[in-house]
Amino acid sequence: GGCPPGFGGFRGLEFPSATGPFEGMIWFTDDGCRFVGGLVATNFIQYYDATRNYTFLEERMMPLLRGISDFYVSYAVPSNSSIFGPFGVRRGATADELSFPFTCSQEVCGGGAGGAEHNSMQDLSYARMVWTKLLEYSDPDPVISGAHPAVATTEERAVWADSLRRLAAFKTVTAVATPGSGQP
Repeated sequence: GGCPPGFGGFRGLEFPSATGPFEGMIWFTDDGCRFVGGLVATNFIQYYDATRNYTFLEERMMPLLRGISDFYVSYAVPSNSSIFGPFGVRRGATADELSFPFTCSQEVCGGGAGGAEHNSMQDLSYARMVWTKLLEYSDPDPVISGAHPAVATTEERAVWADSLRRLAAFKTVTAVATPGSGQP
């Protein structure tokens, strides 16, 4: 599943992952891996959380996290958007909820066949991590952010908090017993 015409032109930082030696990872292609920016940010977050290096926070990490956030904010669409089909991302989806269309990780796209899915766990996880950390690091309360909170505007913090609040929930699966299968 490719993206519909006119879907694209996103803001912020997106890191392509279609650069490996494996099938479907050929240079200049887009396998739909939108989560790579969050994956990159994880190392920055771990470094800052371990060192509390304020210079690193302000000069390196906050610009990276802002760029990744800008991408996710521009990539998200209302969960009831027609981009997902007649019922939105699922029946009962609302305009207040935000979803990530056409995302995946190559290993699981379409069960390994390379198709796109919506609201991949990786994207939902990394977007939540980025917005949570931006809010934490820029919180004016030093008990939450540390001795030196990162500089962020009220408007930025409002966008991060609103995006975090509106982001679609993680998909869940309920196991159903199949008679005679021995499975729960």
